[in-house]
Amino acid sequence: MFNLFRYGIHFGPQPRPVQQFGTGLLINGLLCVLFGLAIIANPDLVAYFVAFALLFVGVSLLTAWWRTRQR
Repeated sequence: MFNLFRYGIHFGPQPRPVQQFGTGLLINGLLCVLFGLAIIANPDLVAYFVAFALLFVGVSLLTAWWRTRQR
């Protein structure tokens, strides 16, 4: 999401950031597996996970709004 604001939107041929994209998928996949295992081990963590997800989405949206207002 933040790469959109860093580089802007460009049309036409672009170099593909394969290294960063692959690393991001690895980290996100590992986090999902770890969160899944933690929730299976302790179902009470679901409330914390949902709260964390809402906070993350809210901060991301506020950051996106702020960045668009600055330009």
